[in-house]
Amino acid sequence: MLRPMVHPWRVAVAGVGNVGKALLALVAERGEELSRLGLGLRVVGLATRRHGPRWAENGWEAGALAAAFPDDTSSRSTSLEAWLDDCHPQILVDLLPQSDDGEPSRTLIAQALLRGIHVVTANKAPLALAGAELTELARVHDRSLLHTATVLDAVPLRAMLQAMPLARFHGLRAVVNSTSGVVLDALTSGRTLQEGVAEAQRMGIAEADPQRDLDGRDAAMKLVLLTRLVLGEWVPLGEVARQGVADLTAEQRRHGARVRLVAEAWLRDGRVVASVAPREVGPEDPLGFLRGPGEAVELVGDAPGRLLTGMPAPTVRDTAAGVLHDVVEVAARGIPGVSAPRPRV
Repeated sequence: MLRPMVHPWRVAVAGVGNVGKALLALVAERGEELSRLGLGLRVVGLATRRHGPRWAENGWEAGALAAAFPDDTSSRSTSLEAWLDDCHPQILVDLLPQSDDGEPSRTLIAQALLRGIHVVTANKAPLALAGAELTELARVHDRSLLHTATVLDAVPLRAMLQAMPLARFHGLRAVVNSTSGVVLDALTSGRTLQEGVAEAQRMGIAEADPQRDLDGRDAAMKLVLLTRLVLGEWVPLGEVARQGVADLTAEQRRHGARVRLVAEAWLRDGRVVASVAPREVGPEDPLGFLRGPGEAVELVGDAPGRLLTGMPAPTVRDTAAGVLHDVVEVAARGIPGVSAPRPRV
């Protein structure tokens, strides 16, 4: 069904690395479909480490952006905050590089919400460290703060839970870090940690410095977000008991063992107990099917008793699809009768 085209939503993208490029490519590929639904998107701001924060009043074609950064007709802002004022987007997409303190994403998200800008982010740290503060800021200013891609990439876990308003869960177990899965497979097959890291880097899933993946920090941040989503509680990051790949025991290292860095949280005596540690997952374990970079989450509750969802081999394109779905969801909320279609990948 064709719908009347509304003015395209003005979108600013902070961070145009691998995920950002994949996002722009998806926007270009899905352009006609979005237009038919009346959900036009116009990229009016781009910020990268190399080019700085740049903007163009009339925006750029997404297809051209996916190929190369435009610098002929754009203007440069003096800072990220000034950039928000210069390009005045309706939606900010935060894909800035990850950091332990959540900056500069944490400040940028807050400044966008204060300006009445919807936010879609793939950054875990700002929400793991200041999620309660930022979600309250979004509520006060009546703006969306969506973050599907922070955990499990394109899996619509939030939408799934919203579709089950009577479900009650009291625990969750998850494997949410791809690099650690590849490295643990290497260690339990007699290879070294360095060989496992090298394999993950060849697959394109490990950072140049994968320490956050190996010591459990990445999984702990994701667990904070999962716990809020599934159990309704914000767990302080510092209260997540954490062990990493290096804490693998001699028994777990035995050849052929299936071990994963498992993040889990349980409601016990009115409080949440959360941890990340290497755990053996045997053939009877719901998480035991995972291989290599696969990720999954198991929800444990009552009616339904157990739910399992995940991705066998998440990619950068999957992460970008999760981001795009959130952007489309924000735009669709402003048009009566339009639901947010999930981008096909």
